[in-house]
Amino acid sequence: MLPIRLGMANSDGDQDMIVYSFTRNGRIESTNYRTVQMPTAKNIPLFVNTNFGSFYANTFQNQWMQQNQSSLFLEYAWDVSPSNYVKCDPCVSEPTNFEDLKKAGVWWLGKDPYNDYVNQYDTQKQNVFFTRLHVRYNRKHYAQDLIFQETPNRENYQARYIITHPATGDFNCEAGKQYLKQLKERRKKEMEMLQQLTGKGYDDWDVVMDKEEKVEAASYASVSSEIKTRSTKKETGKEIFMASMALLSMVTMVGLSRKRNI
Repeated sequence: MLPIRLGMANSDGDQDMIVYSFTRNGRIESTNYRTVQMPTAKNIPLFVNTNFGSFYANTFQNQWMQQNQSSLFLEYAWDVSPSNYVKCDPCVSEPTNFEDLKKAGVWWLGKDPYNDYVNQYDTQKQNVFFTRLHVRYNRKHYAQDLIFQETPNRENYQARYIITHPATGDFNCEAGKQYLKQLKERRKKEMEMLQQLTGKGYDDWDVVMDKEEKVEAASYASVSSEIKTRSTKKETGKEIFMASMALLSMVTMVGLSRKRNI
C-alpha cells in the first residue's frame, strides 16, 4: 500500500508519482483503481522527434483525462532476470544488471526460491520482473490510498512510438510519384494519430521539421491543411443535417398541431 492521501494534506492540485516495483512472479497492478496501458506502437509524425517530451506529456495528460483522472498507467513491464538478456526493445539506456538489481533491493537474487536463507549460486534460475506505473492523483478523484497486488502476468510491455523518415531524391519517375502518394497517405494517418493521442492538432505544435522539409509535395503542412479541410466539410455536413432534422421536427409538430385543431 502507498499512503498517497497523506501527501494530499498540503496540496490541492494534481501530483505525479512513478512507482517502480520488482517482483518474483509478474506485473503489479492496483486493486482499488484501474490499471491501464499507455498507448504503444503507434506511428507518429517525424517532427515529434525534436519535441518528444512535450508529445509524451500531452499524450499522458490526454489519456488521463479520458480515464476520468482516476487510473494508473502502465509504462513498462519486463522480465529483467539476469538470465534474460533482452530487457527492452528499443533500449533508451543501459539495462539493469545483477549488481543494479541487488542495490535496488532485489534481495532474493542468489537465494533458493523455496528457502530465503540458503545461498543459491545458480542465478540463472532467479526471476525478477520489473513494473513501472505512472499515477497522477488529486483529492477529488483519489479518495483512498493505493493498494497493489502481484499478478502472474509476465508479458513484456513497453510504451514506444514509431517515427519513420522519408526517402529523398528525384520522384519524377512513376515509382517515385507512387511513393509520394503513399507517403502523403501515411503522413495523414500519422497526423490523425497525433491528434488522437494528444488531443491536440497540428497548429498546437512547433513544427520545426517543416523548415527542413525535403519532400515538399508530401509535407506535414499540406497534409494538415487537407485534414482540416476534410474535417470542416464533415462539420458543415453535420450542421446541415442537424438543421434539417430540427426543421423536419418543427414541420412535424406544426402538422400535428393542425390535425388536433381540426
